[in-house]
Amino acid sequence: MNHYRLYDSTIKEWTANLSPWHAALYALGVCQRSAPLYFEFVAKEKWGDMEAFKTSHQMLEDYLAGIVPGAVDLAECKARVEKFTPGTEEFPGSDHACDAGLVHIYSLSLIEEFNAEHAYYIARYCYELVDSAAYMLIQPKGGDLTADIEEQIENHPLVQAELSWQSKGRQMISEFPKHDVTLAKRFLDFWTAEPIIRII
Repeated sequence: MNHYRLYDSTIKEWTANLSPWHAALYALGVCQRSAPLYFEFVAKEKWGDMEAFKTSHQMLEDYLAGIVPGAVDLAECKARVEKFTPGTEEFPGSDHACDAGLVHIYSLSLIEEFNAEHAYYIARYCYELVDSAAYMLIQPKGGDLTADIEEQIENHPLVQAELSWQSKGRQMISEFPKHDVTLAKRFLDFWTAEPIIRII
């Protein structure tokens, strides 16, 4: 079974039917689950802008509460996140931090001007994060991505756990009434307690 194709088709259909509010709730959840990967990178490399990432979380929280962030403030925050999202050429091995940065960029874009595709890209990065992490565990010295390696990656516990957690998150979000901030907070407290990749 090709888990990625199934996941991709599922999230494409699901995100296409999300309201802007529900999409922002999902985006904030993914931001909070991926941010530790960026913060770990900043601590290691002494380069980055953790405050911009934290500000983006607050802007998403405000949006969920019915407070639309100012256009100028939103654009400035997004520009800072873009500026301090690492590139893998400049920072080899920064793939996870880079993906976390892209998640935050798409999340800010989502509340800047709603486009369901942004939510789809956010969901795709969740898979790509665990996919690359599983590859590095299976092939620590690198190497060709053979059909056998692809199958091992798809069936790796990291990938399977994320697929299951994403499914749980989609189910919960779909059941929430729009603008129910109390339920949104309960969801975030529960769903974000499990990071995309646990840092040891």
